[in-house]
Amino acid sequence: MNIKAAEERSGVSRQNIRFYEREGLLTPDRNPENDYREYGENHVDILKRIRVMRMVDMPLDQIKQVLEGTLTPAEAAKVQKQKLKQQQEQLAAAIRVCEEWTE
Repeated sequence: MNIKAAEERSGVSRQNIRFYEREGLLTPDRNPENDYREYGENHVDILKRIRVMRMVDMPLDQIKQVLEGTLTPAEAAKVQKQKLKQQQEQLAAAIRVCEEWTE
């Protein structure tokens, strides 16, 4: 399938698909006749996994480790959960300050 079809099937924009390729997260096949990118279901599955990991704000280097198999999804999720909890605490503190200023 072409990049438009991969975009439609994965929910990841063409720009992001190309970005993930440049970052080494995705390597599409190439048509030997015209050198166009060709995506298969495996690429769509990878893009869907990337999309979910980005939804929880997982950094690209961590996503790459998951895709390469050097980090399990559970390990990556545990690390990201801790980061998100820290951010939550920081946001709660910032909200408290704003509330104090508006009282």
